[in-house]
Order: sequence, then structure tokens, then C-alpha cells
Amino acid sequence: MERSRAGRGLGLVVLSLVVTSWCACRAAKPPQEAYTDPNVALQVRVGQAFALTLESNRTTGYQWELAEPLNGAILKLANSEYKAPGTTRVGTGGHEVWTFQSVGKGKTKIALKYVRPWEKSAAPARSETFEVIIR
Repeated sequence: MERSRAGRGLGLVVLSLVVTSWCACRAAKPPQEAYTDPNVALQVRVGQAFALTLESNRTTGYQWELAEPLNGAILKLANSEYKAPGTTRVGTGGHEVWTFQSVGKGKTKIALKYVRPWEKSAAPARSETFEVIIR
């Protein structure tokens, strides 16, 4: 009978961890939209998070950076991270995901450049500009 109680206690602990983890995930709202096309203006609501996804290959030394400061009155950078490819093949590129939070109404642009950070005078290998309309 002692074993049965111990087993039930462990089950409650596991259930508690699952529920706690589920609640924590639900509290941290992920971006509702992930955008990849700079030719289409993004339309989001005030308070909405959204993400820009860009092809990237860290094995080349390149990474995306903001080319211009953000208009902090209406938009802020929440996070940027590199997502490695789902393969072990050497030299395969992944994606960078840039997550933003809209904080005020207006229209702005997000300009990004694909550079090697140590090559300060070199021109970017690529650049993208996304138009954002916040309502």
C-alpha cells in the first residue's frame, strides 16, 4: 500500500509540472504571424507580436542586423534568434527569426542587412526592408 501512495504522489508531481509548463507556455504569447515577404506591407494591431523570418547561414559568417534604428514610439524588438537547419549536413543554412512587438499606432519600416559583423566597411551581402502598418 505504501508503494501505491508513493506512485500516486509521483504522478501528481508530474501532472503538476505538465500543467505548470503548459500554463507558462500559454502566458508567453508567441507571435501570431510570421512574415517572409518584404514586398507585402505588414498590418498588425497595437500590442500584437509578429516575426520576420529570413534565410541565413551562420557557417558563412553572415548574420542579419538592423540597418536603421527602429521607431521606438510604435515598435520594439522583442527577440532575434538563429534557427539551425534540421540536418547535420555541413554548410546547410537555417533561418533567423526576428520578433517585434507593436506598441503604438503608425507606419514604419524595418530595415535589415545581412553582414559579417567584423567587416565594418564591406557592403551588405543582402538587405531587406519591411513596411509595417500598426492600427
